Amino acid sequence: MLDFPQTSLLQLTVTGKNVISIEAAVKFVKLAFTYEEWSLFDSLAGQLIDFLQRQDDPESKKAEKDLILLVAIEPLINIKRNKGLVFPMENCKGQSAQIYVKKIIFHDSCVKTCGYSEDIFHLAATLYSCVCDSPQNVQPDKEIVVDMIMFLWQKCKLGIQKINMARSDYAKLTQKISSNKVFLFVSFYLL
Repeated sequence: MLDFPQTSLLQLTVTGKNVISIEAAVKFVKLAFTYEEWSLFDSLAGQLIDFLQRQDDPESKKAEKDLILLVAIEPLINIKRNKGLVFPMENCKGQSAQIYVKKIIFHDSCVKTCGYSEDIFHLAATLYSCVCDSPQNVQPDKEIVVDMIMFLWQKCKLGIQKINMARSDYAKLTQKISSNKVFLFVSFYLL
């Protein structure tokens, strides 16, 4: 008969027992993100970030930055949460990973996230903080950083296109009004 421990693997990792490595726990949380297991990701990411924050080695700090970036982008790509279909795990007693990470990045001045554009701003601020405010040996994974930059560029590009469309619509309207004025002036003159 197999004898499994009665405590969870995360608790064993946090207490320092060599049952599961930190690297394996981080990979597991990243897999939960990749496979869009949002409840699992949200409940584990905050706890693991909390644990990694208390570590002093560069590998743990790098893993912490990776998870912080994934938590920051999650509300922008999690369609189910935006529709109200995902709820945090009920047996998770900690705060959600979103609130926890916002407190880390914004130094306890937690920003209220009311809309999509604020989530984009939060992602950009988090990306800046993780990349620019970190030493060279604690930089987040380059693939994650590039994906975040490409995501932000796509969102900014759409905004710029909307501004340009509005500007061209304004130019068309101005041209239409001025041509109507000429038409009215000519019509009035001919009468």
